Amino acid sequence: MNRVELEIVAERLVALEHAQARKHMSVYSALHLPDQLEQDVGFNRLDHPVAGELDIAPRYIPAKHHQIEIEKLEQLESGKEVDGRVLNRLLILAPPGSAKSTYASVMFPAWYLGKHPKHDVIASSQTQDLADRFGRRCRNLVASQVHKDVFGAGLASDQRAAGAWTTAGGGEYKAVGVAPFAGRRGDLIISDDLIRGFKDADSATVRNSTWNWILGDLRPRMKPKAKWVYITTRWHSDDPVGRTLPDNWNGKSGWVMAKDGEWWYVLSFVAVIETEEEMEYDPCKRKMGEILWPEWYTVKMLTQERRSQGRRNWNALYQQKPREEEGGILKAMYWREWQHEAPPQCVYVISVYDTAMEEGEENDYSARTSWGVFWHEEELKPNNIAEDKKRQELEPWYVPHIGGRYCCILLEAWQDKVTFPDLRQLAKSHYRQLKPDRVLVEKKVSGHSLIQELRRSGVPAYGIPADRSKLARAHTAAVVLEDGCIFYMPRRWSDEVIERCSRASFVKGDPGNDMPDTVVHAWNYLRKHWHLQTTDDPEEEEDYEESDTARLFN
Repeated sequence: MNRVELEIVAERLVALEHAQARKHMSVYSALHLPDQLEQDVGFNRLDHPVAGELDIAPRYIPAKHHQIEIEKLEQLESGKEVDGRVLNRLLILAPPGSAKSTYASVMFPAWYLGKHPKHDVIASSQTQDLADRFGRRCRNLVASQVHKDVFGAGLASDQRAAGAWTTAGGGEYKAVGVAPFAGRRGDLIISDDLIRGFKDADSATVRNSTWNWILGDLRPRMKPKAKWVYITTRWHSDDPVGRTLPDNWNGKSGWVMAKDGEWWYVLSFVAVIETEEEMEYDPCKRKMGEILWPEWYTVKMLTQERRSQGRRNWNALYQQKPREEEGGILKAMYWREWQHEAPPQCVYVISVYDTAMEEGEENDYSARTSWGVFWHEEELKPNNIAEDKKRQELEPWYVPHIGGRYCCILLEAWQDKVTFPDLRQLAKSHYRQLKPDRVLVEKKVSGHSLIQELRRSGVPAYGIPADRSKLARAHTAAVVLEDGCIFYMPRRWSDEVIERCSRASFVKGDPGNDMPDTVVHAWNYLRKHWHLQTTDDPEEEEDYEESDTARLFN
């Protein structure tokens, strides 16, 4: 093949590449990679063969979650149906630094305007400065030679400001902060991190102002067939995402009907798969303990970040599940962390099951929590702070009572979708390992069957009567939690139990009540039988028979 023929082949390959870039955003994005890319310090190319061959730092190669994000952005642009619905509302939730904005707020609008040069784009963010930054990067792509080669045109010559520019086809790009704006209508709306941080997220005034801006300023600027992409990290349960998605949303990706009846396609990427539920709902199909973007993030980095951020920040920013600290019945703030590596010496242990084998519960989880009762030396603070201060003023010699009481600690937790035969075997195996003094199962059809099977195997299984509503039981159980009787060990599974309890509605039929139900039953049982002592309980239980104490404490 001579030189002329080689040049012809090369031209055809370039033409094919450009045709693919017009069709696929992933190819368009790849063409914008600079000729020489920086090498990351400490990057081992053996851990990422593709990056090693191309001599490219790993953050420039689309990871699994980027590929999924790009696929959904392409489907949104095309207007085709996804699982039976036209995709025109896309919500992307991902941790900080996961490059979600690079593809959704920079690459996508540039590629979209290449395909629709007469359309108008409104790109919004928390501040005008950040919106202009995204606008500048997007403008530079449209002004590049790569863009012109792929789509045949680029920017108009008369308007090229970072936050307000026009394509050669007449389409307009307008960058706006969370502030009033007028005179614009959008075919495509991009919203990227409308909340600036926890200071704004914790302010009800700012949350209300941001939400009112979405309703009163942003939505009215959408054309009738406008498409909307919202990219963000979670900050608060009452942030714009919390006000959009239903209260019982549990992190599942896919189609979700919003509170106003609008359908959103949700992509929720957690930093680390920490629970069975996260593993089931993960768009990347990761296994337990696997991290997001391992080519860039590291286990060491995320482990340190989890420790540094604390439970609240970690769950919100990195796991996309902000905890309801002030709402709910079983508030997370009242759980007490056990300060030692090993659990305390327990005098009594129970395991509590909630089974999901009833008709209509086929898609529910079965759950179990186990609790140990132990004697805890501490200062018993009086409930009424005002009366205590008054007593100290009248009696200078008064000092708070120093003593101890029985408390309980969460020893383990389990939740899964299983058949009854599997549940029976799991319960027997668990009893052989932990040897609890009692195994408690809520009295319902499947519960009766499990109790009978366990008793035949010598397990001390007993039924718990469901004689009150879930809500009433939860309010009763909250007493021992708020009085400081409940401890937990700092473990990932403990955090998951605490989060589930803080989010539980305790309304019959709502998802997410399975494990919290076992917690409520355990606390109420232990309180009823005097295993847990609140600060206002009498020091002597005159009516409590010694034989009952010996039996209950085994």
